[in-house]
Amino acid sequence: MSENQHLLHANLSPKESLELLIDANITYHKMKSHKLLASLESSMEGLSHEVVIQKRLMEVENVIPGPVENDPSWMCCIAPFIGSNSDMHRFNEILPTLTKVKRKGRSGFINMESNQILPGDIVSFDATQSNFNLIPADIRIIDCSDCTINNIEIFGNDGESLYVTSDASHNTSYIESLCMVFAGSKILSGRCEGVVVQTGKDTLLSKLIKNKKWPVPVNKTTI
Repeated sequence: MSENQHLLHANLSPKESLELLIDANITYHKMKSHKLLASLESSMEGLSHEVVIQKRLMEVENVIPGPVENDPSWMCCIAPFIGSNSDMHRFNEILPTLTKVKRKGRSGFINMESNQILPGDIVSFDATQSNFNLIPADIRIIDCSDCTINNIEIFGNDGESLYVTSDASHNTSYIESLCMVFAGSKILSGRCEGVVVQTGKDTLLSKLIKNKKWPVPVNKTTI
């Protein structure tokens, strides 16, 4: 049975669906920070200008297609009403327009449009700053302070609020790892820094949307 058939055949939770879709060779959550950064041609100082130019030639923008864009059969009927579509509104609410990014040779973090971030970028999030508490891509945590995150928009009722850590996770799956945060998640408390590992169509959120497993049911009182 194919992956898509699995998704259509069973009433799988978002987490169960993602387990079927994730490449078993992904090891971002298991790698030591310095080795992960090296594999992404980055460092704690961020991507260099030269590497950014190279990556721009190979990487598409960090744009996650929304639920309407992934279902062309709806477009002829729904396109005029996209602005008021509840799923698209919810989708737009969970992704930030700006992200704090560190690039080599620049002083500190700069505010960058989220669609311009690249794998290997060092990014920063702070629960006290409402513009910078949403996660724009799939990210491995490399430093954090009393940081909790809510994954409910990704995993629905399976999305507990959890403390994250910068420690590598050898005994858990990619999506269960406490050193990973995913596009669409929200920082509830504390602060953290991480390195971008997956953007755009490669993110978990994009995989859920593509396979019509998002939006997920959520209990709004827990958000």
